[in-house]
Amino acid sequence: MSMYIVSWQVKQTVDNKPTLVDHWQVSEDWEHASDMYNVLMHENDGDVYCAAIAQIVVGTEPHWYEDNIDEDTFYDEGQPTWEQEWEDFGEVYNDEPNSI
Repeated sequence: MSMYIVSWQVKQTVDNKPTLVDHWQVSEDWEHASDMYNVLMHENDGDVYCAAIAQIVVGTEPHWYEDNIDEDTFYDEGQPTWEQEWEDFGEVYNDEPNSI
């Protein structure tokens, strides 16, 4: 099963300044994603600046692929934890309160 992300930018005014605001939605099949894209691009009075459809190739959510994935093995494939990745860049996560 494939999943798709439909993303788009809408022209808006924030604090009296024109800006683009990002939006996105996950779709479970190509037909739904394509229909959503067509509605966004053709039925929004020109507020949509741009839109795109991206296919999710690698996802971090097991339910995006199959209902019977063993989560213990899915997440343990030799990938570092986020704490280890932070340490690689010289940052250390410490949730201990500072004491004086």
